[in-house]
Amino acid sequence: MKKNVFYYSICILILSTALSFSSAASEPVETEEMTESMFDIKTDIEFMGDVPNDVTGKWKWAKLDKVADPYDYAVDYCKEFCEEDGEVHAIINTQDNTTTCLNYSADNGGSVTITVREYVKDEEKDAKVLFTGQELKSRVIDISTGAYYDYDTGESGYIDISTEEESETDLTEITYILNTNTMKFHKPTCSSVEDIKEENRRDFFGTRDEAIAMGYDSCGRCNP
Repeated sequence: MKKNVFYYSICILILSTALSFSSAASEPVETEEMTESMFDIKTDIEFMGDVPNDVTGKWKWAKLDKVADPYDYAVDYCKEFCEEDGEVHAIINTQDNTTTCLNYSADNGGSVTITVREYVKDEEKDAKVLFTGQELKSRVIDISTGAYYDYDTGESGYIDISTEEESETDLTEITYILNTNTMKFHKPTCSSVEDIKEENRRDFFGTRDEAIAMGYDSCGRCNP
């Protein structure tokens, strides 16, 4: 009788252990992919300002403490933080020890060249040391169309650069400012509007797509 009780106890123990493992396996585990999907450009990027010893006045840097692919957030970053043509921004990622160089151009609707490098200790403290780590990958993205080209692989294609807010705006009639000389359209609040000569300025009430259909390009500064 004691022998049967002993075997019964062993079976109960094994069954309890199996159920415990099964329960643990069914719980969701946070992965890098899940973390990346929760990335928010406005809250996860800490913009730090000018790079010390920069002679151009256009080198900036920021910190990122989360796993995220620069190819995925570069366009949004430029829309949020880049203001002038030729700005160069360094994003120091403390999670994967990389330094991403974003070289911003405002010409023809805007583009950004993205170069990811290995992080060199304290490089953000000196422009002469910044971006000296080994290059890992590089891509250029057209901010207005989403077209991209990978320098290291030769791959090209398009990425989705629209946001839910922008998609709704495309279907809504709002006022834009047209420059009939440069054939660009601007948000009314764009700083470039102040430079438009009166004879070249036109108010336009319609959708973004309609402005493009009329032959106008979006301003690279305000990205209407």
